[in-house]
Amino acid sequence: SFGTGNIPESAAFISCLEEQISNSCLILNCTQCLNGSVDMSKYEVGKQLLKIGVVDGKDLSTEAGLVKLMLCANLSDKAAAKQLLSSSIAGEMSV
Repeated sequence: SFGTGNIPESAAFISCLEEQISNSCLILNCTQCLNGSVDMSKYEVGKQLLKIGVVDGKDLSTEAGLVKLMLCANLSDKAAAKQLLSSSIAGEMSV
């Protein structure tokens, strides 16, 4: 995403994300910025992402987010996977 976790404001795109989440997919929101972190509560489109269940990637790099998603691929418990994505396990997340 951009900056603090924004995406292009598109009802069709958000609907597509929502459909994937309802099909048990995990969607992790990581920023492209080298510094800073995701704050989906800051802008309206971010609030929509929170509402549909997108996981806040905080200050994860894209690479760390990808590896964490790979770790979650083996977890059958979606709540455990969200917990793993939302917490630091090796210092990859400072927020």
